[in-house]
Amino acid sequence: MGEEYLKSEGLVMLHIVNGDSFANVLGETGLPGEILVYREVLNIGPIQWTGSTYDLAMARATWMARAGLGSYENIKFDMLGFEARLSEAAQDDEVIMWFEHDLYDQLMLIRLLHFFSSPENRPGKLSLICIGHHPDISNFRGLGQLNKEQTLDLYEERDPVTDDQLDLGRRAWEAFTNPDPSDWVKLMNEDTHCLPYLDEAVLRHLQEFPGIEDGLSMSQRFLMEEVGEHPGLTVHELFMRSSSRERYVFWGDTAWATVLIDLARLPHPPLTISGPESQWRPNDPEFWKMRVDLTNLGRDILKGEYGVHRLNGVDTWRGGVYLAGYKISWAWDEVNQQLVSGTTSYE
Repeated sequence: MGEEYLKSEGLVMLHIVNGDSFANVLGETGLPGEILVYREVLNIGPIQWTGSTYDLAMARATWMARAGLGSYENIKFDMLGFEARLSEAAQDDEVIMWFEHDLYDQLMLIRLLHFFSSPENRPGKLSLICIGHHPDISNFRGLGQLNKEQTLDLYEERDPVTDDQLDLGRRAWEAFTNPDPSDWVKLMNEDTHCLPYLDEAVLRHLQEFPGIEDGLSMSQRFLMEEVGEHPGLTVHELFMRSSSRERYVFWGDTAWATVLIDLARLPHPPLTISGPESQWRPNDPEFWKMRVDLTNLGRDILKGEYGVHRLNGVDTWRGGVYLAGYKISWAWDEVNQQLVSGTTSYE
């Protein structure tokens, strides 16, 4: 490892990482370069891409603050700081992107590949480390599980980003942010081997569209089924149980909590959360101790007798797709693994 380390000394390097947990691990390695943490939850909320990174950051900060994911000022400061540093990346000798296999990371990765696909944004060298398993970790869930030595080994094994990866990342980001999801669906039938975890991310994102029968996203269905099987779970217990059902866990607890709270706040909710609504905030420790139960509507939904949006309609974003009202423009058919357009009504 020593030779590679010495070669990088004196170079201006930037490490873009997927969260604070791994940033701490990376910081302990003594590797040269600045660490830039990408803190985004692109799998929830609106993604209205105008081509302006500033507009995206401001819109996302506004939505995330309203969703209870933090204060507007703190989120805005973090996002604008990230975009400002990213805009300087072309001046770096090398930029290294560290990501994982799950939906959360793959969406951040395609956004960065879209950015770097413009030659004027590209550093002297652009490298990628993206893994879905590690031989030393039996239940690999993320880079934050690695120790210093394992991280240094990955650093030595990093690969230069290829033109094919830049092109695919650019097209995937444009498809993800498009108000029409057709191009995102087409990725399911495309050769995406140059980004080996993208195909799973494409599918998992589509599974978050309202289900054609019950109106539930897969995340909503997982937590509803867990409450049905284990009435009275605490919010924390429910998070752990529903997350364990994911093939690739991509939910952080705070973002996942918005899914639960949104269900409980529907005019005709399928479940209830004990405790005052004023405390239904992911950053309130008391929230995670509250208990969750199904309503009669929730039990009917799990029996297949009703759709959650027959009474409630829908008001949600999936990437650049906005779904609203009782006529659902796009719904997911899990049995046939396809996105259905213009045929679904919950009236």
